[in-house]
Amino acid sequence: MSALPAWRVEGSYYEACNCHPICPCRRTDGFSTGRSSYRYCQFVLSWWIKSGHHNGTGLDDMKVVMIGYWDQDLEGVPWYIKLYVDERADERQFAALSDIFLGHGGGNLHFTARIAEVLDVQPARIELDHTMDAQWIKLGEIAQASVERPVDHKETVTCGITGHDKPGQEYICSLKVEDEPFQWKFKERCGFASNFSYWRDEG
Repeated sequence: MSALPAWRVEGSYYEACNCHPICPCRRTDGFSTGRSSYRYCQFVLSWWIKSGHHNGTGLDDMKVVMIGYWDQDLEGVPWYIKLYVDERADERQFAALSDIFLGHGGGNLHFTARIAEVLDVQPARIELDHTMDAQWIKLGEIAQASVERPVDHKETVTCGITGHDKPGQEYICSLKVEDEPFQWKFKERCGFASNFSYWRDEG
C-alpha cells in the first residue's frame, strides 16, 4: 500500500451553528462546558485556503463549505454532512480538497473522525467574506450564514475544528440552510472565526 501524500492548507475559518453563544462545544479559557445547546447541532462551516498544496497540486485561494448536523445523544456524536468544493477547482484540486476535508488524506484534521455519513460531495459557487466582525457565507440558495455582532468576551475561546492552539472570536449569527435533508433557519445563534492550519508531512 502506497503512503499518503504530503499536503498543507492554511487560511481563515468561519462557522455558524444553532447553539447559543458562547458555544458549549468550544473551550473557554481551556475548559469545555460539555453538551451542545440542543440535541442536534446544525451547522455551516467554511474554510478559505490562503495557501496550500497537495502532492504537487496548488490549492491557493480555494474555498470549502461543509453543511451538516450531529446528534448529541448518539454514541460517538456522529456527523452527517455534505461537502461543497470551490467550483473553480480542476479535477486534481477537487479530488485533493475532498480527500483533505473528509479526512481521507490523514493529517491533523481530528474532527473528521466523527464524520459518520457523507451525503454528497459536489462543486459549488462559494462566496465568502472572512473580514473580522463582518463574516458571511453564501452558497447560492443552498446555505447562508452571517455575523450579526461579536460576543463581548475576555476569555480565550477555541474550537476543536481549527485546533485549540488557535484562539478566535465568538459571534452572534444568523444561518439558513435549504439542502434536503437539511432544513433550518436561525437567528441570534453562535458563530466562531479563527485561522486554521492543517497538514500531513511525508513519512
